Amino acid sequence: MCNSSLRAQSLLLRTLPLLLCPVLVVAETPTNAQSNDQSAIETITVTGSRIKRSIQSESASPISSTELSDLTDIGANNVRDLIEVLPFNAGSQNNSDNLSQNFTAGTSNVNLRGLGVSSTLVLLNGIRQVTSAVVTDQGASFVDTASLVPTLAIKRVEILKDGASAIYGSDAVAGVVNFITRDDLEGSELQYEYRTRWSEGDQEDTKIDFAHGVYVGDTGHMLFAVSFLERSSLLLDEVDWLQPATSSFGNPGSFVIPSRADENNPNGLTVADPNCVANGGIFSKGSNGNSFCLFDFGPQITAVPNEDRLQAYARATWDWSDTTRLWAEFGYARNKITREVSPSFPVLNAPSVLASHPDNPYGEDIFFRGRPYGVGKPTEINYYDHTTSRFAFGGDGEITEGIYWQFSFVAAANDAILNPRDVITDNFQAALHGLGGSNAVAPQWPKPGKASATTLTPLIRKTRTMSCSGTLSSVTISVTPNRKCECMRP
Repeated sequence: MCNSSLRAQSLLLRTLPLLLCPVLVVAETPTNAQSNDQSAIETITVTGSRIKRSIQSESASPISSTELSDLTDIGANNVRDLIEVLPFNAGSQNNSDNLSQNFTAGTSNVNLRGLGVSSTLVLLNGIRQVTSAVVTDQGASFVDTASLVPTLAIKRVEILKDGASAIYGSDAVAGVVNFITRDDLEGSELQYEYRTRWSEGDQEDTKIDFAHGVYVGDTGHMLFAVSFLERSSLLLDEVDWLQPATSSFGNPGSFVIPSRADENNPNGLTVADPNCVANGGIFSKGSNGNSFCLFDFGPQITAVPNEDRLQAYARATWDWSDTTRLWAEFGYARNKITREVSPSFPVLNAPSVLASHPDNPYGEDIFFRGRPYGVGKPTEINYYDHTTSRFAFGGDGEITEGIYWQFSFVAAANDAILNPRDVITDNFQAALHGLGGSNAVAPQWPKPGKASATTLTPLIRKTRTMSCSGTLSSVTISVTPNRKCECMRP
């Protein structure tokens, strides 16, 4: 869970020394034509290595590259759609997460080979990105790929499908995903896309992308891109094959009676609330004599939340000389999401209900299987507001033939405001024991069974708005010899 006003800063200064080792060189004398052709080949830095190569296939690590045109071919309208169809990506959270996550709605991430969302390093033009201010319910941090750059600004996506912790550190155990922006766009491009469901619900997506690139003189280039997405919600109840969407933890709920335990039910027999159907529940008979009062949450939970997302990105490059390039870039993203959830979440630890409770008809201590609010209660509305800003500049060049230098500075921040609510289980247990209501004035609690049942709400709900933030400030300096050598032992 995210702590209020959480801020994390890191300063990274890294210098890679020159590597010297004896080499044995066997040279062949090429023809003049071959020499001229080889000298015209441009060398590039491939993700997962600091050695520049003429072709990507020379890399020892497996790399997958996806071009901008490939996004259109697979029907992906953003980075999130691309990640979902990658065969080596497993377990990433790219949807509303209504049934699995409570804090990461509106974000997306990468999880190469299912090793965890915090084990894949995400880069933009080879530079690190700020992690999201919110974490998963399991406490894992990640880079929000939904806040990177507009789709039209992407030239290609390079994915290193092997561990690269030796190059990038422990956060690249599963691999690296490097988003590379366009540096050759001249003119403007406008893309409009509208999507709607033809059946099973009314849900729409409207997306507008714009990109403009211009060459500045003979040595400079500027790129500007902006994207806006408006997405309407889709309720589970609108999808036929998801009906009914029931939970065995409802209100009215079910009770576990320890005195009726047997070899098939060692903890006790589970029975539905006697007034289950009369109060709007769904009676369900289970195995081994158990019965449950089901709660249909389909009409109250959105499968797709309302979403308004704005992204803007600008980058300028300048070739200072034949061997030196300078660059600067700025990025901004804001994503506002609202979703509907059930009136309250289930209490999974089965709180006890004392025999002295006035509504306990079983004459013994039993356990409640359900939730504080269920049938007939209003839908809960959650909202999320994610804002990301980023500024970076740097340069790279060649000192001598085969030896390159690079430096970069990044300042970025990700802020999130959200209001998910859940049940405070300890207070809910106290309320069931009668320790609550208007008579509960700490530290003098009333005796069990004397509380006012109409005033237990403050003890049950956890209501707060969290404001979380994460920042990244880093300086990277590296000098890399671009030579392949074998160190020979005597």
